[in-house]
Amino acid sequence: MNGIEATAIIRKIEADENRPRTVIFGLTGSVGDSDLDQYKRVGMNGCIAKGNLLESSVREALDEHSKNPNQFVVSKLHENSPSSGHSPQLGSHNLGSAAATSQSSHAVSGPHTS
Repeated sequence: MNGIEATAIIRKIEADENRPRTVIFGLTGSVGDSDLDQYKRVGMNGCIAKGNLLESSVREALDEHSKNPNQFVVSKLHENSPSSGHSPQLGSHNLGSAAATSQSSHAVSGPHTS
């Protein structure tokens, strides 16, 4: 099932059961005019282009890498972003540390050995 099909089912249930509308944003790589029209017709409230997420993650990871080329960078969306309005954040994480972080990207120091 894709997002268009899922949205149609959700909207039908909402109408049939007189429920309030759920806010639905599609996550898509297809943002042409005909695609956007189809998303609107099925009842989506909007869409988020996958390319924007990828571009943002790559920029943040490259920025972190340029600060310390000896760190291993893992890019993840921050728990509070983007819905909170905060920009994705980067941080460092030492492989030997047991503490977990909630940063959007983690830079792990040093070479990895098993």
